[in-house]
Amino acid sequence: MQAYVRDLCTIENNMQRVYRKAKAMQEEGYAKKVDLLEIETRLADVQRHFESAKANEALLYHYLSFLLDEPVTEIVVPDEEGVVVKVYEEERLRQNIAVKKAEKSVEISKMNIALQESAYYPQVGAFAQYGSSDDKWLNDFAQKDAYTVGVQIKWNVFNGGADKANIEKARVQHLKAEQALLLSQKKFAFTCKTASN
Repeated sequence: MQAYVRDLCTIENNMQRVYRKAKAMQEEGYAKKVDLLEIETRLADVQRHFESAKANEALLYHYLSFLLDEPVTEIVVPDEEGVVVKVYEEERLRQNIAVKKAEKSVEISKMNIALQESAYYPQVGAFAQYGSSDDKWLNDFAQKDAYTVGVQIKWNVFNGGADKANIEKARVQHLKAEQALLLSQKKFAFTCKTASN
């Protein structure tokens, strides 16, 4: 309520300034009487809201005085509440879905760097094949059997710089993901701060 009253005072001061400037512009011929009337209407609305807020504040103090059975003239907010809110915000930050998505994106982009770096390493493959060349189904399998075993090593020594470009692209994506995580954390903290105010 007190913050609302302070904001209304600021708005009223700004509207008074606008009114003075509009009046000076009217004297010079740049504004009309309608402009001044519109500003006066807005100023009257702000003053009405201000008076209503002051009346509500007085009513609130009377109601609290009635509930507590002693006179209440002001409310003092304890400092310990800020610590509790901060811990609560940190817990909410860990639970926020957008922040979790950004964290997963950072993890995936980090794994993508390792995946792209694997192009520099050799690839080793192995295979085994066993079969029979008999004319009849399951006849004498051991008499006409054959097997093949093989090992393959593939190592791309020169790829024209494409591997290095892919690694750099993966690193850039990782940096983007880290920045997105920081921005989502800041956005969430700002949202929590404005919601608590």
